[in-house]
Amino acid sequence: MVVLERTANGPRYNPGLLDFAGRYGFVPRLCRPYRARTKGKVERSIGYLRDRFFCGRTITSLEDLNTQLLAWLDAVANRREHATTGERPLDRLAREGLTPFALAPPGVGKSHLAVALGLEACRSRHRVRFTTAARLVAALAEAREQATYSRRLLTYTRPSLLIVDEVGFLPLDTSQAALLFEVVSRRYEQGSIVLTDNKSFGEWAKVFSGDSVIATAILDRLLHHSHVINIRGESYRLKDKRKAGVVKTKGG
Repeated sequence: MVVLERTANGPRYNPGLLDFAGRYGFVPRLCRPYRARTKGKVERSIGYLRDRFFCGRTITSLEDLNTQLLAWLDAVANRREHATTGERPLDRLAREGLTPFALAPPGVGKSHLAVALGLEACRSRHRVRFTTAARLVAALAEAREQATYSRRLLTYTRPSLLIVDEVGFLPLDTSQAALLFEVVSRRYEQGSIVLTDNKSFGEWAKVFSGDSVIATAILDRLLHHSHVINIRGESYRLKDKRKAGVVKTKGG
């Protein structure tokens, strides 16, 4: 059961749902009761996926499922015009300024997914810029010393979509964290950001040299409108090396 009871102060959710929501960074929103149309909109996506994707397919493994699903999303689902919004999903994403997060350990496809979103946005004629967190703060720091900061900052705030790869791979000092905050703050509710990270949100203060204030300020703006994609699994690089015999399997 998702909702344990409805009270004057709002619904009381199942603690398991709240844990799940906290893990993936979303806030549950309860539809008004006895509204069949609203309920149907929520449930229709499940039927759409079942009827248009799963029906008639042969899936041999989780990896095969992911491969087929990504290909179908690229060729069908993300190219269709949504009946309710009258827009394609990626066009809607760019307009609403939502922020997809890809959280995962190294080698499982975070950057690949971010680049794929960027390419699809380019095909939809949106301006896209790709960078890493380290390159972004280094470029802004250099521009500040050369009195070209305002012009350089525009290269990260003007595009419809900004992709920032490898957040959390290298620690940022206070001044570097402030530069990242400036970019996020300028783009807040103005443009979409895709970030990839190998740290949980609870570890972001460590990324910013222990500065929990600026970590909270950045996350507050990012998570307000966001989709969190948590990827788990073994590094594809290690899998390839294991197949080639370069890395031994466990117990081997």
